[in-house]
Amino acid sequence: MSGCSCRWPQSVAALWLLGVRDWRCYALAADYRFVKAAVSPGTATPLLLLAVAMAWRWRKHLLSGSIAVGAAVALKIFLWPLLAWLAVTRRARMGIAAIGFAVGLALLPWAAIGFAGITNYPGLLRRLSDDEAAQSFSLVAIGVRAHLAESVAAGLSVVIALALLAAAYRVVRVPQRTPRNRDAAALALTLAAALAATPIVWLHYLLLLLVPLALTRPRLSPLWLLPFAYAPIEHVGWAYGDARKLGIPLLVTGTMTATAVIRAPLWGRRSRGLATR
Repeated sequence: MSGCSCRWPQSVAALWLLGVRDWRCYALAADYRFVKAAVSPGTATPLLLLAVAMAWRWRKHLLSGSIAVGAAVALKIFLWPLLAWLAVTRRARMGIAAIGFAVGLALLPWAAIGFAGITNYPGLLRRLSDDEAAQSFSLVAIGVRAHLAESVAAGLSVVIALALLAAAYRVVRVPQRTPRNRDAAALALTLAAALAATPIVWLHYLLLLLVPLALTRPRLSPLWLLPFAYAPIEHVGWAYGDARKLGIPLLVTGTMTATAVIRAPLWGRRSRGLATR
């Protein structure tokens, strides 16, 4: 990999925490378009992936799990559906603690500079969304390029996100699934909801799709080849003005999420006890 590769170890650690032990999966993941987009420029997205993986690994531990979720939300507010994941999986205490950690971690940098400019921050986010949403890979961008008003596209993205969260609530109540598989399916749906709700989705945000991929197929399978469908995506604004090009990330993202929900892993206890963790 070119550029700053210091973020790749964080992605490796995340896959390890998610239960991936097959070296071939690591080799393939290193060549994914969204992995290169996240790692080479040194973005914060590998940290998000690691925080989500830690939240998964320590989901039964109140302190560790809540810190991991709180850190993820503090780093990128669009990951707030992780709090809904804790709620639907009946981890309310962890969710409350995670909110506290998220607020504390978010305010800490502002405290270091005397909270200068904090009141202007929400307006800055709105302007950033207005300027860049239509150039990204978000549902809002798809709606705008399909000739919908941006406000209508934004409303539809919120509706879709809420539908995904409702699906997460339903899936954890399917009695035929093991508790681990219910948690995995709900996490995949809440991450999809996060990507659906945010008006700006850059290619490196899709690094989070390694979570449902790893939880669904911790060993090499044809599903590990699916992310190569992102290979034609060349640069920011690549699909600007062409809604059809956005069908690639939308279709692949939907397929990976659906696979995690429909075909949750059936490892039993023979996979080094990972199924019970």
